[in-house]
Amino acid sequence: MTGAGIFAGACASCHGKSGSGLANERAGIVGAHALSDPRGSNLIRVILNGSSDSSKAPGRTMPGFANIYSDAEIAVLANYMIGQFGGKKGNVTAKDVERARE
Repeated sequence: MTGAGIFAGACASCHGKSGSGLANERAGIVGAHALSDPRGSNLIRVILNGSSDSSKAPGRTMPGFANIYSDAEIAVLANYMIGQFGGKKGNVTAKDVERARE
């Protein structure tokens, strides 16, 4: 599966295809700090574990995908997101994701 395909199936309904955010302003990811790191250290953890603001209100919480996608799929997704929304070439590997799961 491609990063674009995973993004379209799992992420675009909240983040939007353009990354501008559909659910609310918090869902906008264009220019997000986590996407400016080609190693994807923070991005990997957000994809694996999810994210929420202090209110934890519906629509302001992102679920984790650790139990849904393999290490390789998360790496492909992270690299797609870094390139598409961070403007850099991602170099996340499946091994990086495996280490982040530990």
